[in-house]
Amino acid sequence: MLSNQPILQVNALTKTVKTNGEELKLLRPTSFTIQPKQTVAIVGASGSGKSTLLGLLAGLDTASTGEIKLAGNDLHHMDEEQRARVRAEHVGFVYQSFMLISSLTALENIMLPLELAGDATPTESAKKWLEQVGLAHRAEHFPNQLSGGEQQRVAIARAFACRPKILFADEPTGNLDAENGKNIQNLLFELNQQQDTTLVLVTHDLHLAHKCQRIFHMQAGVIAEELEGDNIKSGGKTG
Repeated sequence: MLSNQPILQVNALTKTVKTNGEELKLLRPTSFTIQPKQTVAIVGASGSGKSTLLGLLAGLDTASTGEIKLAGNDLHHMDEEQRARVRAEHVGFVYQSFMLISSLTALENIMLPLELAGDATPTESAKKWLEQVGLAHRAEHFPNQLSGGEQQRVAIARAFACRPKILFADEPTGNLDAENGKNIQNLLFELNQQQDTTLVLVTHDLHLAHKCQRIFHMQAGVIAEELEGDNIKSGGKTG
């Protein structure tokens, strides 16, 4: 049973930037809510505004107008330092390019956010997460000694390690072959269910999108269509 309190509330959100003396509307007025534990895919052509929207939802960028409430926190009233605290407490990230620290081992990459969060036993916690993603035997390997699929599994373990309320993923399978991409998809949803984490992802992979409970199809900076439940199976613009 989902909580009555949304994990994300978005009201009339916009993003406009100036380029060559002209205003470019990256995101037009957009409103929606996302409940705890839901899985949501944001899809659309390149330049449709999906990555812009994801960055705003995660507090990595500021909106031009509108409101975002993340886990009860009004991001639109916060400066970068305040938003960073909210991200540290509530948010996890998975990136297309993995974003592992090259000078740290797989184990140390997972330990880092645990140490920053004040985990009393970061080494043991990180080892458990490596086991969870099937990489206990790669603990002492550096990122350049790991395959792309292995690096993404480390990145997912790192993202889930601090048990975030919401995880944002930007093209999590974009740099992987079909087999590794499928493995990463399965891992994301398994951990989403085990940890009761809300999952919001941007993807071009329609198979991945259709595994989510909701799909936002973006076009020209606005959500042109939303699919949910049985409507996802029947398709729409995303099919």
